[in-house]
Amino acid sequence: MRGHIVLVLVVALMLFAAAPAFAEHTMEHVQQERQSLMDAYLAPGYGNELGQLVVYDPIFDETHLMGLYGLAALCQNYGGYYFVAEDGYYYWHDCAGAQH
Repeated sequence: MRGHIVLVLVVALMLFAAAPAFAEHTMEHVQQERQSLMDAYLAPGYGNELGQLVVYDPIFDETHLMGLYGLAALCQNYGGYYFVAEDGYYYWHDCAGAQH
C-alpha cells in the first residue's frame, strides 16, 4: 500500500513539474495573439505598432492613450469607442463584429 502512495506522489510531482512547459508561449505565438487582438479591436487604419490608440475613456471622462486590452474592454462593455483621428476629430469605432 505504501508503495502505491509513493508511486502516486511521484507521478503527481512529475505532472506538476511538467505543467509550466506546456504553458510556455513562443515569440511567434505571442506575435500572432497580438495581431489577432489588433485585428479584432483596433479601428481600421488607426493605432500604432504597439496596438495603442488615443480614445475617449467614459469611465474617467477623458481622452488618453489606451492599449489593446483597454480597447477590448471598451468594445465588450460599450460596443465600441470614440477615437481621435489624424484630423483631430472623434470618430466612433463600432466593435459589433469584433471577436477574439
